[in-house]
Amino acid sequence: MDDRAEPQSPQVPKNSAQGTDDPAHVFISHASQDSAVALALVETLEGRGIACWMAPRDVDAGSLYAEAIIRGINDAKAVVVVLSVNAIASANVGKEIERAAAKKRPIYALRMDGAPLTLALEYFLSESQWVDAQSGNLPSAFAKLTSAILKSAPSASVTPLRVLPSSAAAAAANPRRRRSRSLLVAGIAVIAVTAGVSLTSMIRDAARSSSVVIHPIDIAPNMSAPVPSGKMVAQAILDALTKIQAATRTNREHRSLRSSWASDRENGPLENILKRRFGHDQQINGDLVQTDKGGLALTVRGTGILPKTFTDEGRNLDHLLTQASEYVFGQGEPLLLMRYLIYGGRYDDAIKFAEGAYGSVAATDRPAFLTAWAYAISGKGGPRAMQKALPLWRESVRLKPDLWSGYGNIMTGLIATGREEEAIGVAKQMMKIAGGRPGKAPEVYYLNYDLLVWDLPAMHASQIADLESHGGIGANTPGSGAESLGIAQLEVQMHDLETAVLRLETTPVNKRNPADVAAAAMTRAMLAEERDDLSTAAKEWDEFSAAATDPTFFAQNAQAFCYSAVTYQMTGQIQKADAALDKVGSLKFVDCYRFRGDVLDLRGDWAGAQEWYAKAVKLVPSSPAGYYSWGIALMKHGDLAGAATKLQLANEKGPHWADPLKAWGDVLVKQGHAKEALAKYDEALKYAPNWKQLKEAREAVAKQKT
Repeated sequence: MDDRAEPQSPQVPKNSAQGTDDPAHVFISHASQDSAVALALVETLEGRGIACWMAPRDVDAGSLYAEAIIRGINDAKAVVVVLSVNAIASANVGKEIERAAAKKRPIYALRMDGAPLTLALEYFLSESQWVDAQSGNLPSAFAKLTSAILKSAPSASVTPLRVLPSSAAAAAANPRRRRSRSLLVAGIAVIAVTAGVSLTSMIRDAARSSSVVIHPIDIAPNMSAPVPSGKMVAQAILDALTKIQAATRTNREHRSLRSSWASDRENGPLENILKRRFGHDQQINGDLVQTDKGGLALTVRGTGILPKTFTDEGRNLDHLLTQASEYVFGQGEPLLLMRYLIYGGRYDDAIKFAEGAYGSVAATDRPAFLTAWAYAISGKGGPRAMQKALPLWRESVRLKPDLWSGYGNIMTGLIATGREEEAIGVAKQMMKIAGGRPGKAPEVYYLNYDLLVWDLPAMHASQIADLESHGGIGANTPGSGAESLGIAQLEVQMHDLETAVLRLETTPVNKRNPADVAAAAMTRAMLAEERDDLSTAAKEWDEFSAAATDPTFFAQNAQAFCYSAVTYQMTGQIQKADAALDKVGSLKFVDCYRFRGDVLDLRGDWAGAQEWYAKAVKLVPSSPAGYYSWGIALMKHGDLAGAATKLQLANEKGPHWADPLKAWGDVLVKQGHAKEALAKYDEALKYAPNWKQLKEAREAVAKQKT
């Protein structure tokens, strides 16, 4: 029994068959923090006729506490330990288990959580019977434990009731009285069992209670101007907490929010007493006073919350209530407050809160909290935003190696900072941990990997599925514009122009959101390029460039600027082409390298172009992009053998990208290999089934072959 339990555990009447004079009881070892569970267990066991010994209930007045514990263990037929993180930390529980093991008493461990055992407990409990209660289903666990005790220790039951001789004689002489007495005993037994079950249920419910309870705020009497009553202020705080909770957009179970007066109405006196004794409710109160300057000062305090005062000299009570509510919510649910702040676009507030709150975040919430922190940093944008976010995402995966979203986040950070080959390595690491692909990791978290290897069909399917599962909003591309716009871009790149146009026309673009504006302009520019309307494409790239300077968008999509360089060069806007390529500064992207090669080739600098193609391949050797651009350029310059080699490599690195396959087929046609070309075209059609030019090329070769 934990040494803190002696003055605190609630007293209930002893069973007349319990105590050190009963050689058939079960000793209950527990920490004082788990007394509610221990009491509920005792109620269950004694309801099945198993006598229990539990301190301090069965310690006789005037007895030495330690001696009573020893006698309780010595006289026990079995010992049950309520095994929790509290019990593991209790020196006295450890002594009780050691004593029980020394006396060779059977030990039953009721496992409440997954806290690691000390080496001593691991030794003493090595031959114990274990009952798992980690799911929280205590009635089921108690039933298993009771069955185990009755099965292995049938003598551990209460001695049957004995009738005194005089009563027995009277009962025998009067059968009606004997029957009445039997009914009375049965009635008492039913009432006792029912009461025991009810109390057990009430204690269990109380122990599980973790509500936030708001008490009326004390209003100072010296107010120079009227203010709402204490109940009204408390209700306003409750309303604000409810709004914050609703704005977190999470499936996580929320804590109950209630006022103290509502709790008093809903619960009886005994329930309220049990909740205060055994529950984990967070009791919040405070006071509202007038400052020396005539303003308002609202102080909030509560269970596990340091008092904090919020002041507004302009007497803006709503502002104070918002500040106080966010403070209270953040103290109890730091992860959810982070999400609330991020969804509200309050990145600075989220970062500031994270810096002060991380140390108090529960270990189980830390990976998700780190993820939210990194989102706030990347959402704010600015110089080196992604470099600052990356270590947080890496730490989230270190803490939880199967945090699949964490790998996707790391890849996002690496791609945005020009470390694309590293990102591919992270994807391969995730595949290994997930047991391959498909495996344990959801497909959506391979999105960045598919981007790098140009698996456009997989990206398209993943984003469509994400869009459908999130009510048409999507969750994959925060800071990169509406996800439907990203899907439209993929459809352009897969040469499915009709579908892309329809999606673009039916996707609302938030003109106040630079990410939406930039994504829409980029999609329209790519669509115009696909139609060889370079003049329109250049104008769309102008709109893109104006919107894409937004810090949040640029931090995650800097390489997108390079896509405009070739169109600017082909429309004679040389300065804009150079500016687009230089926009990324010192960052290194495979797309920027290969497009620089294209621009130099257009300017007649073939040697310089090949140098940049080679740099692109060296920078990200696992991506097909550099090989593809180089192969297209070699074909244009008449080096068909060299082109075929590069395009073959592009196909090996990105086997689901239709463009290298079509280009390879075009080379084969020029080389006179119609049959092989037809095979490449057929393969390409698997990944771009609506590509008009691909179909035309295939038909031409098929006719030629015929």
